[in-house]
Amino acid sequence: MTRWALGVGLLSASILLVFSGRGYASHEPFDVYEDWSNPTIRSDRWRGGDFGGTPLNAAGEPTMGAAAEVTREIAHGHTGFLHLRYRRNGGTASSVGGAGNSNFLDLTRPLSVDQLEASFVVDDPVTVTACPENDTSRARPARLLLGRLNNGQGADLVDRTGDLFAGTQAQRDSASMDPPGILRVVGFLTRCDNAGCTATTTLNSVQLSTVTVGIPFTLRVIWDAPNQRFLFGLDSNPNLPLVYDPTVFFREARLPFADTSVLHTTANCVGGPAVVDSSVRVGEFRTNTSAIIP
Repeated sequence: MTRWALGVGLLSASILLVFSGRGYASHEPFDVYEDWSNPTIRSDRWRGGDFGGTPLNAAGEPTMGAAAEVTREIAHGHTGFLHLRYRRNGGTASSVGGAGNSNFLDLTRPLSVDQLEASFVVDDPVTVTACPENDTSRARPARLLLGRLNNGQGADLVDRTGDLFAGTQAQRDSASMDPPGILRVVGFLTRCDNAGCTATTTLNSVQLSTVTVGIPFTLRVIWDAPNQRFLFGLDSNPNLPLVYDPTVFFREARLPFADTSVLHTTANCVGGPAVVDSSVRVGEFRTNTSAIIP
């Protein structure tokens, strides 16, 4: 559903309490990649974009529904923050399916990146509406993603089938029973199932905790290659791992990437357009020291 996909293969997951926050044994420490002090986004460090799929009806035909507002800029009035917003209405021709859309900022040299950490403030409110017939809207207002591995599939260099990426995100679904303003934080491993990575499979995930809109928090994802695992962290809590099988994911991804992004899915509802809308401020952004572009 998004340009990020979750994939196939043997994957064993173990959930352990491991090294906390600021790096770990035999690995570089985190250092500041971006503090958003420039008045504009630096093009040597970042490549931005957004996409939004067209909602489909029950017959698989495109319906109405488009992004209403997209923002990706240094936040006005909030020095030291990147502002990401994505608002979209769902289709109204049926109450089946929906459309995914994303607003993202990629690091320009992803092959040098093996760990990401950033602070976030998700602004209040986060709107996630749907309908009883199709209660499937989802908001992912704060995400860190790291795509580095492939399982050997793919017909050529632009075929992303088998690419594996890891991420940690704050999320809320329209069907959530959590109190208003609560976002669940999860770490996950995903595989691309087709050449364009428009079909994906979530291989495994781990819930870290919850955060609250309006309250700052820090997300973290680390590729621990020597131990064949990804580590996921929230604030100063211990990192939690998901292990991958190196005999399955053994080569560099067809499309390596590292980024921060917003990802939403807006349900189709005949009774009126569903809406997913979020605004997030991304604060100090950190990577392994060798990935920093001066």
